[in-house]
Amino acid sequence: MLVDVGLGETYIQAGINYPLGMSYIAAYAEAEDTFVDIYTFNADISQAFALSENFDLKIGLGTTAFTNFGPVVLGVAGAVVKGEYWIPNKNTGIFLNLNIPVMAYGVIEDNDTFDGGVVFNGLLPLAGLLTSTVGVLYAF
Repeated sequence: MLVDVGLGETYIQAGINYPLGMSYIAAYAEAEDTFVDIYTFNADISQAFALSENFDLKIGLGTTAFTNFGPVVLGVAGAVVKGEYWIPNKNTGIFLNLNIPVMAYGVIEDNDTFDGGVVFNGLLPLAGLLTSTVGVLYAF
């Protein structure tokens, strides 16, 4: 579930989701816990560019954080590229959200090995393969 609020051509998005892709991978790998105790929070700010009457391209900065509502928060942040197509004369559409992270961050309370920090790595943009989404839009 997410909310995307437009302020002119600038959009602010915030959402909370459950990572079904991770559950699919766990089920395929025959893990003991198919439904993991992890939730995602995402937020971004983007600039919209109308490429046609029904198609918008949004480019901005965003973050996705994974948490178990406990002592663990791990996330990635970076560029966001979104395409939105609205069906003519309808209040529904489809979207593709591509994340291109350039940094990872995290906090783990009471851990002797890692207690938090920020990491930059040239391979982090590949994490966007796991955090990018596609879905259905509905406008009120």
